[in-house]
Amino acid sequence: MSYADHLRERVRIERPVDIRDTFGGVETRSWELVGEYFAQVQARSARQVAVAGQKDAQAVYHIMLRAPVAVGSEMRLLWRGRVLAIDSIMPDIHTTELTCHEEAL
Repeated sequence: MSYADHLRERVRIERPVDIRDTFGGVETRSWELVGEYFAQVQARSARQVAVAGQKDAQAVYHIMLRAPVAVGSEMRLLWRGRVLAIDSIMPDIHTTELTCHEEAL
């Protein structure tokens, strides 16, 4: 069985796009599709973070993409309705491995 047999999940990779209003004023952030890929997604752990003085658990995931993909840390992944921020990128000849954490919506 090859590693490709484990890549059963579909993830969507998006990059941020800043949009100015017609008067050149306030920018709003939107997200643009980079691509959709087959991936293996594994929950790794949860880490505690302080948000507004309160501790909260944050899920951490290891994601393996089938192909080398040009991914930047400013991008995000969408998976099963979750938004995942990219923490680290490990490119390889045949795959791209990411460590991500779940962001609150």
